[in-house]
Amino acid sequence: MPAALMYNLCHDRYNWYYHTVAQKNMGKRVIYWPRGRVWGGCSALNAMVYIRGHPLDYDRWEKEDGAKGWNFENCLPYFKKSETYSHSKGPSDPYRGHAGPQKVTRSSADHPLHQAFLEAGTQHPIGTTDDVNGYKQEGIGHFDMSIDKGKRCSTAAAYIHPILSRPNFHTTSGITCTRILFDGTRAIGIEFIRKVNFYGTENIDSYSREKIYCESDIIVCAGAINTPQLLMLSGVGPPDHLRAHEIPVTVGLPGVGENLIDHLEIYVQQKCTKPITLYNKSSWRYPHHMIKIGMEWFSTHKGIGASSHLETGGFARSSDDVEHPDIQLHFLPSTVHDHGRKIGTCHAFQVHVGNMRTKSRGCLKLFSKDPRRHPIIDPKYMDHDDDWKEFRKCIRLSREIFAQKAFDPFRGEELSPGDQYQSDAELDNFVRAKSETAYHPSGTCKMGQESDKMAVVNPETLGVYGTENLKVVDASIMPSIVSGNLNAPIIMMAERAADLMQGKHLPPEKEMTLPKFEFCEIAANPNGWGPLGSPPALDTSIPFQQYNKADRIGRVADWIGVDRFFYRRGNERYNERMYGSAANAGSQFDYVHGMDENNFQLVDSSKPVQRNPQRNFRARQLQFRKLLQKEQERQNSSEPSRCGSVAEETHVKVSDLDRLPSVQVRPDWRVIEEMDFPRLLKLNLPGVGSGEDIDKHQYGTLHFYDKAIDRVSVRTPVTLQRCGGNFYNVTTTEDPVIEELAQQGIGNVFATDIIIATLMTAPRSVYSWDIVAHRVGDKLFLDKRDTGGISNPVDALTVSETSGDPPSFEGAGINNAKDLATEALFINQNFRRQVLKRNEHPYVMAHPRAPFEEEGGESGCGYRYRKWTLGKNANGKPIEVVCRTEHDGVMVGSVV
Repeated sequence: MPAALMYNLCHDRYNWYYHTVAQKNMGKRVIYWPRGRVWGGCSALNAMVYIRGHPLDYDRWEKEDGAKGWNFENCLPYFKKSETYSHSKGPSDPYRGHAGPQKVTRSSADHPLHQAFLEAGTQHPIGTTDDVNGYKQEGIGHFDMSIDKGKRCSTAAAYIHPILSRPNFHTTSGITCTRILFDGTRAIGIEFIRKVNFYGTENIDSYSREKIYCESDIIVCAGAINTPQLLMLSGVGPPDHLRAHEIPVTVGLPGVGENLIDHLEIYVQQKCTKPITLYNKSSWRYPHHMIKIGMEWFSTHKGIGASSHLETGGFARSSDDVEHPDIQLHFLPSTVHDHGRKIGTCHAFQVHVGNMRTKSRGCLKLFSKDPRRHPIIDPKYMDHDDDWKEFRKCIRLSREIFAQKAFDPFRGEELSPGDQYQSDAELDNFVRAKSETAYHPSGTCKMGQESDKMAVVNPETLGVYGTENLKVVDASIMPSIVSGNLNAPIIMMAERAADLMQGKHLPPEKEMTLPKFEFCEIAANPNGWGPLGSPPALDTSIPFQQYNKADRIGRVADWIGVDRFFYRRGNERYNERMYGSAANAGSQFDYVHGMDENNFQLVDSSKPVQRNPQRNFRARQLQFRKLLQKEQERQNSSEPSRCGSVAEETHVKVSDLDRLPSVQVRPDWRVIEEMDFPRLLKLNLPGVGSGEDIDKHQYGTLHFYDKAIDRVSVRTPVTLQRCGGNFYNVTTTEDPVIEELAQQGIGNVFATDIIIATLMTAPRSVYSWDIVAHRVGDKLFLDKRDTGGISNPVDALTVSETSGDPPSFEGAGINNAKDLATEALFINQNFRRQVLKRNEHPYVMAHPRAPFEEEGGESGCGYRYRKWTLGKNANGKPIEVVCRTEHDGVMVGSVV
């Protein structure tokens, strides 16, 4: 039962019940260190919080610690392979696994105090995160739990129990391995003892000694304490230390037992003004409550017993100079004392908080050569001055979070540290007296290069240096501790180790590590006019402005940069100055303007190409488009050629004559009427009422908008994330709902919101090159032109009335129309998903799935079909526009 974790954690039947030596920096306190002595090790004792750590932790392993091959690119595939995540998006999920043995569940966090903690994250600069194991670790969010259907999913439950019936798999329990047997430096077997006399005196004679020999590898997975102890008992370790205990030296490795690292944490506790904590429900003071919880869990695997209740938490950076989060918080809607061995006295809640990357390093030594005696454990807590600074920040950060408005209904007095602890010295005293282990010892047989004298394990083979057939796979080989709990990283390490030992590996996921979106540098002259540089070939007497009037009418700035301009030939530079376009002469954005503010015109010089007939359009639609294409070709062939002559001596083509402009403004024109832009912004057009929904034609699911996005600032930026999902490009004549409405006689003009928006905002004309009109009887369909045969197949509407060609494609350059449109589509699709609470239950419309969405491939969008009456046409018949509107999200409390 997950809620009974304190019983396992504090009972010596299930754990080794280790203790450290008195800590000189902790008031000479001896710290209790529970470690699992059951199948599954500490995964059978821990709080089931499943945290991978930060990607940069693993990159640091390779770059700084010498663990070649253990960067995040190589580790991510094994994180995904090992887990089945309850909120995974399937094989397309870039970060989460969906078919692994380790079951991982996203916590529900439905307790009011958990909800308050999550809300506090939106009010504090720390912010929130949708997935602490996904793209963005930093922030407050739901914790993942190694819980499957209300039961703990230890590594034994995930990996061992399902294969117990295999004929080639043998297990035994109730034994203690005393040493590894060597033939020279080659490991050939193990020696172990089994207790045969369970009564009487506790001496070595009450155990039987046995040996097992093997010809293959011996793999030690005893953990950060027992692994170095076993190696030293076997003669592998610091030579002087082994001789002091009269142990023959097999291989001298001074790093065995060194580099001991652990997470230390402190509890910040707040009294709760409402009786809603777990104090009454799970306290030993109320055994009848515990009996009720147990009966409910045993019968249903639900209720309070089905969770460890550390369901929310977060990660923060101690300062802006820190590259990635170094503070972790675990929130609990109750309080614990002395590892749960003491019970609370009132309704209260707490946060466990600590420094994730301590600079203190301890060590582990043998107490004696008797394998039954616990080793000497000295983590040397708080041995570095920076650790004290970090813990002060940890406590103050916790206080700031509890001080947020979300906790106003629950916040009582501070129980721990208490209001009397404010200064640095006072907080240091509190840490010295009350901090405890977070149960994450590691690093005592670290991976590293052979040139590192303290390295014990080869990172590429996991073999122990100086030995043969001996390998280690557990937390002891971590060269440095990760920023989070250790269960998930150790499972990943074991999965990768299994492949390494078989000479294989999963391919790295380079595109999934830390996707970043960075703006290109925009060239600008701080002095106003003129380029940033003036090479001799440039006539500087002509005024020049890199970004000119096109921007003022909505043209998107060109990000190619000034270098592109300087490498143009002289006449091309002149054309760019005259036309102001940073694109080619074939671009739909060319324009001509005068030198004053009131004189400009837009000119198009693009040409169409033959469409690709392979796309699966309806036969009638395809035939209609072919007729249009032939008619256009006939008209083009009948017009006189506009090309000039070719200057043979220079082989330079003379520029095309200007086409008639589709938009022109002259300074001598009289203003007849000014547009009422405020009314246009509200789409409050005269004579046009608000649209009405058509019956129950509402489809899809909508996620709620994350209001935390409104608080994004320069101080708390949010990086664009890669968010998986489905995208449907279904045009008007391909939409089965529009087809049904047309057959029912509802409406006579049909379009989508994208097409109507294009018509309303086109800067040249109300007729875009991408939009075609089909008339069927008395009905008009505004549709998207088929772009399957051009070089820019992305669904991006271009604006071009007089063009003959679609936008040109410049090949492999990153600034061609295709790549820019693809990038824009990528940004838009990912951004609209990033600003939503995708891990919460969505709002479901009348029909959960649109007819054109595939089963299981929902886009996460909502679709409403609406109708507007625009008055009457020339024949006196009403004009009724039916439009499919697409919605990306929904606000809490809004009416859809």
